[in-house]
Amino acid sequence: MNVVGFDLSKTLLLRAKENLIDFNNAFLLRADIRNVCFKNKFDLISNLFTSFGYFESDEENFSFVKNSSKFLRKDGFFVFDYFNQFYLEKNLIPSSEREVNGIRISEKREIKNKRIVKEIFIQNSKTDKFYESVKLYSKDEIIDHFGKFGYKPRFIFGNYDGNNFDEELSERLVIFFT
Repeated sequence: MNVVGFDLSKTLLLRAKENLIDFNNAFLLRADIRNVCFKNKFDLISNLFTSFGYFESDEENFSFVKNSSKFLRKDGFFVFDYFNQFYLEKNLIPSSEREVNGIRISEKREIKNKRIVKEIFIQNSKTDKFYESVKLYSKDEIIDHFGKFGYKPRFIFGNYDGNNFDEELSERLVIFFT
C-alpha cells in the first residue's frame, strides 16, 4: 500500500519515519491540517487518537474534513477517532502523575468553555510547562458536521476492538464515514 502521512510536528514526523520500516511507499510531509489538499484520490483517510479539535473555531476544526471530501475515492472510508464527550465529562480525572524514564510528568485537567484543558508539567533537570486545549464535540455534532461535506456514518464503534458505541460506557468514538 502507498501511505501518505502529515503532521505539523517535525519531532513526530521523525518518529513516524523511524517506524515506517514496512512501508516502502510512504510519503511524510510537514503540513498544517487546515491547509492540506491532495490531487490524488485515496481509499482511506484516517484521523486517529484525538488529533482533532485543537483550534478555536468549528470552521478550522472541520476544514480538513471539508477538504478531504475532494480527495477520498467514491467507495473509500474516512475513519475518525475521537474521545466520547459524554464519557469524558462523567469520568474526568482531574490530575495524575507518572514517571517515564526518570522524568516526572504531572497533568491537571478541567473542562472549561466546552473544551478539555490540560496543563502538563515535565520535570527533569528543569520544569517545562505545556497547555493543551481540545474542543468537546458530541457524536451527533461530529456526524452533523461531517454530513455538511457529504459524509455519512457507516459504522460506529466505542473502542478499537470494534465494540458497539455506548454513550455512557465507551471511552472512544470511532466512526467509519463514506
